Amino acid sequence: MNKSNPIIQISDIEKFKSYFEHHERDWLLFSIGINTPVKTNTLLSLKPSELNREENLYYFIVNNHTIYLSEEISDRLRAYIVEHAISDDEYIFKSTKTKRVLTRQQFHRILTDAKKMSIIREY
Repeated sequence: MNKSNPIIQISDIEKFKSYFEHHERDWLLFSIGINTPVKTNTLLSLKPSELNREENLYYFIVNNHTIYLSEEISDRLRAYIVEHAISDDEYIFKSTKTKRVLTRQQFHRILTDAKKMSIIREY
C-alpha cells in the first residue's frame, strides 16, 4: 500500500492547485481531499446521487457525518458533472482511459506526478 505524508505548507497546497488548474477532475479530487476528512476510497466512489444541495453548496453524508463542500468546489463540481454528462448512478471520478472508477493507486500516482512537476519538497 502506498503511504503519503501530509502537506504541511500552505504554499505547497497552492502549488498543487496551480498544477491541477487545467485538470479539472484532479483539481476536484485534490481540493475535496485536502478540505475534508474523507477517506480516499470514499471520495473516489462518490456518485452524483450521493450529493445533496443546500442553497449553492453541495454536501454528502459519510458515517452519519455531513461533509459540506465550499462554494468554489461546489460550483466547479456541478460544472464538471454537467460538462461530462455524468448520470446519478455513475462514479464522478473516472479514468479518462478506461472510463472506470479511479483506484487509490491511480490517485496516488496523480499526486506523485504533481508533486514532481510542482517542485514540492519531501517531508
